[in-house]
Amino acid sequence: NKNKSRFNVELRNVSDNFSLLALQGPKAEEILSKVLNVDLDMLKSHKYFEIKKYNPLWIARTGYTGEDGFEIFIKGDKEAQKLWSDLIEAGVTPCGLGARDTLRLEAAYPLYGHELDDETSPLEAGLGWSVKLDKTSEFLGKSSLIKQKKDGLKKKMVCLKINDKVIARQGYKVFSKENKEIGIVASGSQGLTVGYPIATAYVAPEESEVGKELFVSIRDKMVSATIIKRP
Repeated sequence: NKNKSRFNVELRNVSDNFSLLALQGPKAEEILSKVLNVDLDMLKSHKYFEIKKYNPLWIARTGYTGEDGFEIFIKGDKEAQKLWSDLIEAGVTPCGLGARDTLRLEAAYPLYGHELDDETSPLEAGLGWSVKLDKTSEFLGKSSLIKQKKDGLKKKMVCLKINDKVIARQGYKVFSKENKEIGIVASGSQGLTVGYPIATAYVAPEESEVGKELFVSIRDKMVSATIIKRP
């Protein structure tokens, strides 16, 4: 809000007027096309369009699970409840944010409050592609990012495979083989698709090589973890 004076915009919070349903998975297109009676094959990734059914409704081919799917924005509670019922009747299985979170973590999608916060830059989070430092146009934080890239990162996000049956939770400390504290876990869960516990962590850049063995302190036990390639 403090920077809105730079732009000719008006900000209004209309969240209470809308509902959001996320339909994700390999059958998402087939089921939603049938429920809405519309061909969704033409809707490309990260694009959206509007239809009048359900008063009205915006469909975006987006999501935060690593799967194909759609996010459906709908105005009005009754209309959202009707669409929910229609999706359930079509064979959709409901799930909560906990289930969603295991999928977003398997895809290594960063989540604010975990991999992202006010003390972490896009470069440290592995999101350098999202900031165009070579462009001539200015943006907030550009000079700081250029300086950080020149001086070197103080931490770097890595993906971990936990070599045990325990889960590394956010805030657990990460250590090197030499028993030196080198970082902290950002997110951790059971990888239901891959079949083993996984985590993201921020560690010292010199300890971030893929294949390197690190250790996570879990309930006063040093548990082996391997840095794996980011999916």
